[in-house]
Amino acid sequence: MKRLLSALLLLAAADAAAGEKSVSLERDFGTLYGTLLTPGEGAETVAVLIAGSGPTPRNGNTNNYLYLAQELEKAGIATLRYDKRGIGSSKFDDPDKMADATLDDFIGDAAAWAEYLSRQDFRRIVLIGHSEGALIAFCAAQQCPEVDAVISVAGAGYPLDEILQLQLAAQLAPTHMELLMQALGHTYSETILRLGAKQNLLITCGEYWRLLTACFLHSGIVHIASNLIALYFWGPQVELLLGRVKYLIVYLSAGLFGSVLSYALSDAASVGASGAIFGLLGALLYFRTRHKQVFNQVFGMQVLVIIGINLANGFLDTGIDNFGHIGGLIGGFCAAWCTGLFREKLRIRQIFGLIGLIAVFAGIFLYGMWKYSAQYGIPMFSFIKISY
Repeated sequence: MKRLLSALLLLAAADAAAGEKSVSLERDFGTLYGTLLTPGEGAETVAVLIAGSGPTPRNGNTNNYLYLAQELEKAGIATLRYDKRGIGSSKFDDPDKMADATLDDFIGDAAAWAEYLSRQDFRRIVLIGHSEGALIAFCAAQQCPEVDAVISVAGAGYPLDEILQLQLAAQLAPTHMELLMQALGHTYSETILRLGAKQNLLITCGEYWRLLTACFLHSGIVHIASNLIALYFWGPQVELLLGRVKYLIVYLSAGLFGSVLSYALSDAASVGASGAIFGLLGALLYFRTRHKQVFNQVFGMQVLVIIGINLANGFLDTGIDNFGHIGGLIGGFCAAWCTGLFREKLRIRQIFGLIGLIAVFAGIFLYGMWKYSAQYGIPMFSFIKISY
């Protein structure tokens, strides 16, 4: 009987030592309230659970923080979870004050809880932040030297401005599309962006058709007039050498190749047919490799001089998408090599060349997808619906 009573007394003492207790902390706005869960006497480590954004109470919207605290208790780790200022028991006397709460306030609250725990009988203090709480945890740890470690649970892995760009792109109302593009640093009108300008974030979100539609859009009268003049001068001559069908294949292939190279290497939005027109010049260069004497008699140095001047101008003028020009020139040359001149039949080497051109095209596109997926935090080939 004495042994049974002793065991019961030990259990009662253990239950008294372990369990939950309410704690509070005075702050500038009022009082923060929380729950300290300890596994028993001798717990050396305590973790502060910092909730994510929104009106999330101490236990989480689905008791997820409570379950985490209970599992940590089983591992011998104490936890403190608390209601953020303005939420739950830590609410303001005046609800309108919630609009004045800043991120710095939440960071200061987390740091204050860590300082509070440092005065208790714990040897190690860990901050566990979920989502926005991870950002708060890292900042609070810088303010509180007593913090030994920070654990990020689904925290941001990219700079805040890039995350906001992606979130706003997926949520903005149609009338705010122009504001989004201004935030991204683009100056094109909302209409051109809606119609299909090459814009890397939108392409990465799944609007791949912009790689083609951008070739048929222009930013103004001068832009379209200059391209029409170039097309009027060079188009008929290339069509004469290739024939209508091959001419169309070279023109579209050059435009697409230029858009893809621009997508992979240039962050700026762009429109215009100049990449496809450079492709026609590339086709003329291919003709030069086949009939150099005829080329020199008909064109002389015109083609080479025009290519050189325009590429040099593209490097000097930051408003020109020179990667689109270079990609169009290369794409036009390669497409002409793959299709051959007028009435020429395809050879085996040309077929393999076409396969190689498609592979290079796909490789450049995949590089661009990888680059901007990492930059914007978007999984590759994830089709994100954007309202605009």
